[in-house]
Order: sequence, then structure tokens, then C-alpha cells
Amino acid sequence: MVAVPVSCIAIFLKARLRRVVAWFMAAWMLHLCLDTIVGDIMWQWPFSDRLFHLATVTPTDHHYVVTFMLHWSFLIEIAIWILAITLFLKRKSNV
Repeated sequence: MVAVPVSCIAIFLKARLRRVVAWFMAAWMLHLCLDTIVGDIMWQWPFSDRLFHLATVTPTDHHYVVTFMLHWSFLIEIAIWILAITLFLKRKSNV
């Protein structure tokens, strides 16, 4: 619910600050969407305390980090890292 007032305030900012706020909001929404895959997010808060998730990671190993690393959703994390590193290196070579 914080996104709505922040977006409304951003309308009245200078163009450069509007872009910064837009990128921040996009990153925030991406973060929430990615957390929804295996985490619990209250998308309807403050109207409901219901938690939403797409998949459940059931503990199969002695440590929860190992369980997450062996779950299919970890491939999404790896893909994001590969994309980020690729974009970083591509930008570095263009400078």
C-alpha cells in the first residue's frame, strides 16, 4: 500500500527524480514477485493477513540453505545472477 502514495508524490517531482522513483518501484515490485515464488507475501495487506506463495520448499536436507539450493526455484536465482553479470560486463566493455 506504500507504493500508491509514493507513486502519486513522484508525479510532482522533477523528471530525473521521477525516473529514480520509477526504477525503485519497479525493483521493489520485482522483489515482491520473486519472493512470492517460494516465500510468503501478504499481497492484500492491510485488508487481509493471507499469505501467498506459488511453491513450497519442503525440508529434505539437514540444513534449510541446502534444501533451497536443491529446489527448482534456485535456478531462477542463478538466471538472475547470470543476467546481472552479463549486463554488467557488457556495460563495462562499452565504457
